[in-house]
Amino acid sequence: MFNHRAHDPARSRAILDGVTKIGVEIVNLTPGDATELERLGAAGKTRQPQFVSANVFGPGHKTIAPPFIVRRAADGTRMVFIGLSASKVLGNLGYTVENPREALKRLLPQVSGSADLVVLLVYMPNREVVEMAANFQNVDIIVSGYEEQFGIAPYQIGNAWILQSQYEGRFVGHVALQMTAEKHLAKVEPKALVVLDSSFADDPEMAALVAHVKPPAAGPRTP
Repeated sequence: MFNHRAHDPARSRAILDGVTKIGVEIVNLTPGDATELERLGAAGKTRQPQFVSANVFGPGHKTIAPPFIVRRAADGTRMVFIGLSASKVLGNLGYTVENPREALKRLLPQVSGSADLVVLLVYMPNREVVEMAANFQNVDIIVSGYEEQFGIAPYQIGNAWILQSQYEGRFVGHVALQMTAEKHLAKVEPKALVVLDSSFADDPEMAALVAHVKPPAAGPRTP
């Protein structure tokens, strides 16, 4: 699961090529560059991620991705993943962002019959995540990401468990979901939290993608 917001076409290409390479399955699409997404979709990649976005629209209110997708866990649990972005996103790049709470209010009745678990992939400040968890009792898990947001241990607001991702991909984590016999979420148990520091060698292909879009270092000044 991944949240993506493109700042420019080159960065968009690098990020989306990167998540495709490492096999990320689900991407919450926030305002970005539609041309690059179309290029990626036409590339014929075998591990292309599934994009979701319930409240971001292109020119003419054009849908840029399905609002949700359904996945089945190994035990048969039906998991619905919904992508949402904050209504006030920096650099909308010509996209329209609907109020995420209004979008979720409209969408939840549509997915209630298809889901044992409702999982939100959201790009928004933590205070908005907490408000959403407190106001929607049918949401089970919220995976959130935002600029300069420090990841903390999973915690619960109302019925929803909130999992925060660290900005700039500085951590990777693993949690286990404990289900009841009736396919209801009983507990979220953290299993691992790994700090991606300098002790991890860069993947050569990923490093090449980063180098392609990273601004060149400033050279020494001459008198």
